[in-house]
Amino acid sequence: DCIIFSSYRDPNPIKSKDLFYESIKEALNIQITQKDVDMIKTSRFGKLNAPMSPLNKGVTQLIRRLTCITNEDIKNNWKIFFEVTSEDIKETLKLYEQSFKDTKTAVIFNKFEENGRKIITLGL
Repeated sequence: DCIIFSSYRDPNPIKSKDLFYESIKEALNIQITQKDVDMIKTSRFGKLNAPMSPLNKGVTQLIRRLTCITNEDIKNNWKIFFEVTSEDIKETLKLYEQSFKDTKTAVIFNKFEENGRKIITLGL
């Protein structure tokens, strides 16, 4: 398993990575109740289930066909989404935090100012 965190045209990708890790640690200190999770689910479902324009419907179907995502895949994802509990979120955050502690990080960028970290230039 791996965690992929990405940012686009980031002027300081290492700082962004550090902030992402700090946000995980901070989220672990927040009391997330099942009521909070249910409210998030309802809100997200409402946004994703909102009516689409014919153009957006076409683009969505094209992307699904090109990436081999079936209607059954979508149904399975919704099923998993609605089964998530506040405890699942806490356990996932703990796994993310542990992953950051136990692994190496690669930051791929074009130009960057050094800030005291070890930077290896790959001759690509």
